[in-house]
Amino acid sequence: GPKLVLIDGKLSPSLSDLEKLPNEVYFGSISEINQEKISDLQEKLGRGETGIDGGYFSLLNLASISDINILLIPEGIKLEDPINLVNINISVENTVANHRVIICAGKNSSFSLFETNISSPEAKFFDNSCISVFLEKNVKFDFTLVNKLSKDAFQIKSIFADLGQEAEFNLNNISI
Repeated sequence: GPKLVLIDGKLSPSLSDLEKLPNEVYFGSISEINQEKISDLQEKLGRGETGIDGGYFSLLNLASISDINILLIPEGIKLEDPINLVNINISVENTVANHRVIICAGKNSSFSLFETNISSPEAKFFDNSCISVFLEKNVKFDFTLVNKLSKDAFQIKSIFADLGQEAEFNLNNISI
């Protein structure tokens, strides 16, 4: 399926492959979205545990990120194949990886996201990531999170979900 790859928290267009996504679906940097959609997203950025009032780690994330990745699923879109988000931490130095993903899904849509966080065995880093999920009425979203990180890696992942009426958000978290 479609894939978005982040290396040490930064988008890698050469390793990403989004051609299998329908044209109506957007998955990528906030910097590439038109101004009208950015205005809609700005209000969402500050909400919930991953927003401005979410506490120390969400504020640290907001202060440290260089980009925000956005997944926009329009109303009625049903994706058969899962979308893959791959976070690769390759730095062997003591680094901080921050990434932020905002997921917005319109009414009656359904999709799956498979996020994999991996690192080399000798990687030393702190990963402070935030995911904000906004699902409108009757959306089905399956989210699987798999972590295979070095023994010297530390991860804090904040997830905020704002669910519309009859929306379904299924989260599976696996650490290897």
